[in-house]
Amino acid sequence: MRLFLLPVSTRQSLIYCERLVEQLPLGAKPKFTDRVLATAATQWAAWENKPSGWQKQVTVYGRQLLQRIPYQEWGLKSIPPANAKRLRALDSEPKMECLYPARFLDEEKVPSVLKQLAVERQSFHRRRMWQSAVIAPLMLPFALIPMYVLAYHEPYPATQH
Repeated sequence: MRLFLLPVSTRQSLIYCERLVEQLPLGAKPKFTDRVLATAATQWAAWENKPSGWQKQVTVYGRQLLQRIPYQEWGLKSIPPANAKRLRALDSEPKMECLYPARFLDEEKVPSVLKQLAVERQSFHRRRMWQSAVIAPLMLPFALIPMYVLAYHEPYPATQH
């Protein structure tokens, strides 16, 4: 895994993680999540190429929503989550490589910049997590009502001519 640390301004930096490509053994199937993500990506690309229609509108609104996400979040998203297997691999492998422009960043400042990028938005995410946990039980009835209506009510009666 290779980290790139790019200064955007004198106070802000962008981090990006380049993952090493893991080769699957011959005949092995990719993970279920990888297959789902690949299918969703191809479907999204197909919908974007449509000239018009509801699928094109979904992609237009989706792009507008994605543009609201700060670039720092996109950079952090590129870093894979730490699971037990990855932590064991990090213990056995040499440390990760971090590339940065030495002309703009001092070598002594790099660890502090990385730490700042790692922890600066934790309070924001923690607050949003608790807000979602509080709101979820309040929204549950709105999710169950359509299921109840679909399960226990007859469809609209056919009109007679």
